[in-house]
Amino acid sequence: MDHIGLLKEKIDKPVDKFGELAIHYSDHCQLKCAFCKYNDRKKTLSVNNLKKAMEGSPISTVIVGGGEPTDLPAALFSSLSGLIPVNRSKLITNGVHFQELFEEDKAPYEHIRVSLDAANRETYHKTKGVDCFDMVLDNITRYLKTRTGIVCIDFVLTENSIVEIPELIQVAFERFFIKHPEKFYVQFKPLNSYFVFDINRPSKQSVENILRQIEAMEKDDIWMRYFIETHTNTSILNYSWQKETIFPMTEKCYASQIVSILSVDGGIYPCPDYMYKNDNPFGNISDTNLKTIFERQHSFFKDLKPQKHPICEHCSKKELNQFLEKMLHTKYNVANSRLSELAAFDTIDYFYTRRAPELLNKYRNVQENVYG
Repeated sequence: MDHIGLLKEKIDKPVDKFGELAIHYSDHCQLKCAFCKYNDRKKTLSVNNLKKAMEGSPISTVIVGGGEPTDLPAALFSSLSGLIPVNRSKLITNGVHFQELFEEDKAPYEHIRVSLDAANRETYHKTKGVDCFDMVLDNITRYLKTRTGIVCIDFVLTENSIVEIPELIQVAFERFFIKHPEKFYVQFKPLNSYFVFDINRPSKQSVENILRQIEAMEKDDIWMRYFIETHTNTSILNYSWQKETIFPMTEKCYASQIVSILSVDGGIYPCPDYMYKNDNPFGNISDTNLKTIFERQHSFFKDLKPQKHPICEHCSKKELNQFLEKMLHTKYNVANSRLSELAAFDTIDYFYTRRAPELLNKYRNVQENVYG
């Protein structure tokens, strides 16, 4: 079953199965990012709670904060990771700590995203509060040498960071992409309302200026053009300056039925917005059975009116909900389900990677062995 098929079932009745389950290993982080309002509580997810959650047979999993999931004792990280099916699993990390598990010819996740958010050491230190930019770049190289299928850099778009995009593209291209064109990507991310303190979005004028610089970079080198077109999502810059997403609010929160969060305390939530703004989960996995949690999830979907709910005012899932609504009201091509459904979940993570191999061969034929 895929996410769209599961959603079609869950619209009519509770189904005892997770779609994408975002799992918080830890509530501790070594960094102090300027754009993050996360409150460090120094807690970790118990192995027993994760075992109970995995009984909900998630279609896909993503290991994320809370805090930093790799900043755990090796034995605990290994125990938690051992419960995650490698197929369609993703780890989101700040890249500061490298778990040796990845070098033991094991790849507990098929996809790793590293939140870099800077193009040089000075900016990284200013943004993250810790001087470890070079260490993170070294760890990205180490991840690329493992059996992990995809490694991606994340870069949050702010008023100050946007000027470094050309520099980041150049560093990523030269240091990582040339050696690993099949598995390395860059993802630019607009600010999310639930994460931000008093950090400004880039201005429309600054975005237009950066896009002109990127266009010039593409003209100078055919391989750089290929990298930018297929291994980055620079198109998202076109609306990164807007305070609200360009996608209108849907009448129903379809995402709440196929995206769930397992907090470090064992609570099950429908989205980051709801978790950060309202400490009222569907239930806690430690003392609530899954059947009850899925029944509450379905009731939430039936009763919630996103356009009138204050927590949904700055919804981070508008784009996903628009996509899901469209998929429910059009003829669904099962043969292309993986491409179409996962395009909504993460543009870079899956959608771009699906067309990248074909385009890579195209560019190789045009300019073979340019870089040796």
